[in-house]
Amino acid sequence: MTFDEEQFLIHELADASGVSTRTIRYYIAEGLLPAPSNRGRYAYYQAEYLDRILLIKALQSDFLPLREIRLVMEQVKADDLAPLRKDEDLRRQYYRNLRSQSPSCIIAEDDTAAGYIQNLMAPATLGVSEDRTLHHRPMRPPTLRQMNQQASAPNGWRERHIMDGVRLLVREDIESQAGAKLQTIIIALRQMFRLL
Repeated sequence: MTFDEEQFLIHELADASGVSTRTIRYYIAEGLLPAPSNRGRYAYYQAEYLDRILLIKALQSDFLPLREIRLVMEQVKADDLAPLRKDEDLRRQYYRNLRSQSPSCIIAEDDTAAGYIQNLMAPATLGVSEDRTLHHRPMRPPTLRQMNQQASAPNGWRERHIMDGVRLLVREDIESQAGAKLQTIIIALRQMFRLL
């Protein structure tokens, strides 16, 4: 490090990045940022820290889980920080390449918010886990709305509720083949209608 590099105290870095000093300390504790250099009583943060924090914020806006953000931050080079932060398509391509090179980057679908919601909405399962214990997740009884939707759909079709006044008709064979993808689409549609 040269002394002519731009350096920040933690409160200056917080002001420049738009996150709190507590968040910066959290990022360091979680391994998203390296520990700063200390001279005397104060910790000094180089300009690269600002780029790293802004990239973390961009990855959060892409809805990446913390564990995957950590993997990206461990792999990204200093020269790639600014371009990745500014270009969403470049971030997606970088992330796709990282996932293909490192299988440890791939997390279980259950660890994502969409996976959690999908598991809640899925019918009951009965199976044996790796430790040979029997597990069962009870099926929730259908709501009145779900029963009305199933009754009103034509034969061979399922009607999925998006919001009041908006329904999606799906052929039953398509729903059974692409259940997870269909559920992601339904969630996205509901979110889009909430924004209107």
